[in-house]
Amino acid sequence: MRGVGVFEDSIKVLKTLNSLGYGKNPDLNLNLVYNPSGAMIPQSLEELEDVYRTKLLDEYKIVFNNLFFITNSPIGNFGKWIDKSNNLNRYMKRLYNSYNPFVINDVMCRNTLSVDYDGKVYDCDFNLSLKMGVKSSNKTIFDISKYDLEDREIVTANHCYSWTAGSGSS
Repeated sequence: MRGVGVFEDSIKVLKTLNSLGYGKNPDLNLNLVYNPSGAMIPQSLEELEDVYRTKLLDEYKIVFNNLFFITNSPIGNFGKWIDKSNNLNRYMKRLYNSYNPFVINDVMCRNTLSVDYDGKVYDCDFNLSLKMGVKSSNKTIFDISKYDLEDREIVTANHCYSWTAGSGSS
């Protein structure tokens, strides 16, 4: 999907990382990210991780620590595609109906910030791509303080449903 030879190159990189101890040494984690090409909602991340672990070990002798899943957010190219195919409302309804309150504490915006090239601060990468800055009078890394971020109200929109659907995005 990402281009000719990308899979083979990725396997080479993973093997090189394993040879350097990543995924094997407890101090050198090797985490993989699975981003499906369509409108999938993760139901059992553990099962998917087991499939990846077995396949990569059996076929390529590759080991890793964790598999993370990213549910596609209805923004960017995926958002344009799903809207153009007249499936945006159906996908949003699936995301909404698949809400899982048990994953809410693990969403990235609760413990991670994204910083743009110009220093503007965002609650997550997706808010950065949508230019939805943090709710604070100080909006750049140059003037924001930890007090601006403590107990802050996180900026949300419909794309956030992708992080709380099913097993949630990792």
